[in-house]
Amino acid sequence: MKKIILQLSFVALLFAGCQNIEFDGKFSIEPLKPELNESILVKFVADETKLSKSNSVDIILYQYDVDLLSTTEIAMKKEGNGWTVEFTPEADAKGIIITFKNEDIVENNNSNGFVVYLNDKDGNPLPEAIAGHDVALSQWGTWHLELESDNESTRIKFEETFKKFPEVKAPYLDFYLYTLSRVGTEEAMSKLAEELVQINNNELTEEGVVVLAKYLIMTDKKDQIEKYDKIILEKYPKNKYAATIANRLMLGADSPDELKTGFIKFMKDYPNSDLLKVSSYRVIRKYIDANDIEGAIETAEEFKDITHPFAFVYSTNKLHTDNNTNAALRIALIGVEASKNNSINPKSIKPNYLTKSAWDEDRESYYAEMLKITASIQNDLGNKSEAFKLAEEAQLLFKGEDIELNELYSSLLVELGHFKKGMLVIEKYLSENKGSNTMLKYLETAYIEINGGVAGYEEYASKFSAAGEAKLLEKLKGEMIDEPVPDFELKDINGNRVKFSDYKGKIVIVDFWATWCGPCKRSFPAMQEANDKYNDNPNVEFLFINSWERVENKLENAKKFIDENGYNLTVLMDSKNKVISKFKVTGIPTKFIIGPDQNIKFKSVGFAGTNEELVQELSVMISLLNN
Repeated sequence: MKKIILQLSFVALLFAGCQNIEFDGKFSIEPLKPELNESILVKFVADETKLSKSNSVDIILYQYDVDLLSTTEIAMKKEGNGWTVEFTPEADAKGIIITFKNEDIVENNNSNGFVVYLNDKDGNPLPEAIAGHDVALSQWGTWHLELESDNESTRIKFEETFKKFPEVKAPYLDFYLYTLSRVGTEEAMSKLAEELVQINNNELTEEGVVVLAKYLIMTDKKDQIEKYDKIILEKYPKNKYAATIANRLMLGADSPDELKTGFIKFMKDYPNSDLLKVSSYRVIRKYIDANDIEGAIETAEEFKDITHPFAFVYSTNKLHTDNNTNAALRIALIGVEASKNNSINPKSIKPNYLTKSAWDEDRESYYAEMLKITASIQNDLGNKSEAFKLAEEAQLLFKGEDIELNELYSSLLVELGHFKKGMLVIEKYLSENKGSNTMLKYLETAYIEINGGVAGYEEYASKFSAAGEAKLLEKLKGEMIDEPVPDFELKDINGNRVKFSDYKGKIVIVDFWATWCGPCKRSFPAMQEANDKYNDNPNVEFLFINSWERVENKLENAKKFIDENGYNLTVLMDSKNKVISKFKVTGIPTKFIIGPDQNIKFKSVGFAGTNEELVQELSVMISLLNN
């Protein structure tokens, strides 16, 4: 999608005519120990980094105080053998984490980021800069910068920071407790409980009451939560967490109409809340799940300018899957209008974790997604010409990166008689590994129409599929790593002990998941297919490790999910979250593809593709490790 570089609201000088810039290694800054509000010159040498062949480089600045303040992208200037840019930190910033990028290639210093602490007059890093870095490693840095961290090591960093700078503990305590909750071990949860007792024993501040309300749910004192919720709503109604409490109470509504009434009141009470978008989505979803289609359509139209765009994605997909195609089209058309308007003229504020260009692309991608979904619905209704117009517009936005759309667009080209263009388009998709087996059928149809028969087709088509496979192979070879796997021993859902060291000499796919995780659940059909593909191969094993569950009886919960969906998989229970911490997982689903030497060779986070795409990728990874 179109790249837009943000023009800074603060001073950003791109060095016109600088001479004799000296570069000290890959990354350096001047001054070496910048103070608050002091202009900083960043120098970057791309040689021997992912950006070594780039003809342009952008710097991404993640500025933080207690939490992330802003994310900004600036084009750098080429100076000799390196790149430079100068900027002045925001007034409230205590530190900056920097990455560099060119298009989709990001250099983040081996998942550590390039960290700049601001300093006091004596040249000592500000305690808030250090504690804020701990927060980044606990939350936003791992989510948005892919920083390498794990909850246990971050816990230790917090404790070291608090010991050295006790004055920063209070404002950063919430993030420390969050980290303890993610570690989840008995020791960590005991520390969390001790911190809450200490807060409760002292004179309660606004921050203290909020912390108690947030984290008592994780202790045996959860019955006291209502007490602190009430204090916050009555005494501190403008606190951000007051909106969270009110939102939680609102979401307890039994019926869609009751939830809608509650949301309208919530919107009036908290007009600037970050929760408005997702809450209005939940209202629309409640109508859909209750099969009140007219209520859903009316509400979607009413809230179209404020709701999260996923409301339309969920609603249309659910109705389409349930074969309620005409209703799906009605909501889809509202979604197309809303997402287009939001793409052109957003009414919301840019999230602090996105650059301006990334935010533009994010909004544009939802518009493209709605065009794709609506095209699919129109296609199913037999409106081929209308479907083609929508698919073609979506294609301009997705640029061939969405395989589902590629397949739909290919089918429409061929079905509408655009055989020559269809062949060219499908050839391109297959060659770039953005195609599917279904597209080969459309390619064959177009080939026959143009050439008058099937003669020569197999030889013709094979070269494009081979090019796509070669491209995927090259891509995966570049992503290959070699890191040791921590040994572990867990029980499976049937009570059998499974020790990882027993799998030495085999290829093992370890998949961390939870029943509340949407992408985890969406990936399971593909993972079952991959598991079945290698079911008779004694040298390949799949282990699905259930972690980070939020229910009392984790074993019963996992078994119920597996049984109800008919999966036949080896599921292990990491009920105390020890193994997921050992693997330094920061988000799920996370898959580790481990070689016969018991070293991690590939790591994959999330799931956003097709089942065919995932199975193919795993197959190529396994093939690489078999050679």
